[in-house]
Amino acid sequence: MRDGQRLAERNGAVSDAIRKRPPFDKLEHKRLRADRFLQTVDDRNVRVVERREHFGFTPEARDERTEESSNPDILRFAMPLSITWLGHATFLLQSPGGKRIILDPWVTGNPTSPESAKKLGKLDLMLITHGHADHTTDAVSIARSSGAQVVAPYEVSVWLGKKGLQNVTGMNPGGTLNMLGLSITMVPAMHSSSIEEDGRIVYLGVATGYVIQFESGLTIYYSGDTSIFGDMRLIGEMYRPQIAFLCIGDLYTMGPEQAAKACELLGVKQVVPMHYGTFPALTGTPAKLRELVGPKGVQVLELKPGETAS
Repeated sequence: MRDGQRLAERNGAVSDAIRKRPPFDKLEHKRLRADRFLQTVDDRNVRVVERREHFGFTPEARDERTEESSNPDILRFAMPLSITWLGHATFLLQSPGGKRIILDPWVTGNPTSPESAKKLGKLDLMLITHGHADHTTDAVSIARSSGAQVVAPYEVSVWLGKKGLQNVTGMNPGGTLNMLGLSITMVPAMHSSSIEEDGRIVYLGVATGYVIQFESGLTIYYSGDTSIFGDMRLIGEMYRPQIAFLCIGDLYTMGPEQAAKACELLGVKQVVPMHYGTFPALTGTPAKLRELVGPKGVQVLELKPGETAS
């Protein structure tokens, strides 16, 4: 009898609890399920970001940019940045959103350029930093064959227009273009800019570099040809690039020692060396750069011409 009484009391307590429970709210139920889903997406996204440490998403960068990793929309751009070195200062990038971008195109006559550089196919964008032939020789031919939009310093854009290119945008340091889902800011460089035509030198404005923010929020700094300069610290503070593409060949540009200091000013943890080894006069090496920046926690991504990192 006592067992039956206890069972009845227990059943009564359960019934009271059911009666006291608030009515089922379908909208609240859906919201809770959505919250759990977004948390799962966010957890997965953090793991994706962790796998990106080779290309800019270091733990330090992740701490400084937590709002990026908490946005599930970033999963639309889960593919990494793809970097192909075509020798000297020429790179082919494929953005996380699939845009194909060529920087400072010099393929013809480039002794370090691979055969694959002559068959680039369709391109979305070409960025030119200054007028020297080792950065512009193939600008016209590649722009025509690939259909790429071209961005260049103003005087270079006028010169290209006289060569028959129409889809060219000229700009100057300090300006920002938002195009193709990218943010492209032209920044200063310390270098000359000219082209030799018919035996005479034609000056083509100032030399520049670029800060590019991709669809995923990843930001790179491409120095173009330059010496080190103090405003690299401002570039680091304002744009917070995760990867720097820096010239290291010496003689005409920075050598490894200056490039190492540039990494410090910029605050980057990854650096891609360029503009070295093309000619005997360009004596700077990635090994020397690595020796200088490795102890400070900076990773040197050394590519062979034609090699792709992603």
